[in-house]
Amino acid sequence: MGQLLQCSRFDPSVTMTKKVVMQPKTESTLVLDRAQGTRYVGIVAGYSNLDMNEAVDLMEIPVIEETTGWIRKQTTRRLGKLERTIVLGPTGIQTAGVD
Repeated sequence: MGQLLQCSRFDPSVTMTKKVVMQPKTESTLVLDRAQGTRYVGIVAGYSNLDMNEAVDLMEIPVIEETTGWIRKQTTRRLGKLERTIVLGPTGIQTAGVD
């Protein structure tokens, strides 16, 4: 968890990092470009207790699969939009849900 909070690419599977500092009672919209090969977005909140169950949220980027054709079926996949509202409570991430 400490490596995550340093906001560095500590592993080859980490495609991007971005540090955002939030103050109490503020709202922010964060737009991220998807790096090639990225399948998940992780949020790590730097609370003093550092309880992994309350300070981390992992979200899978949705993939939309479409099949076309009657005789020759062709399946294409494209990335869906990942939108979440994340509430940072006094001791950890309280909710993370689909908007």
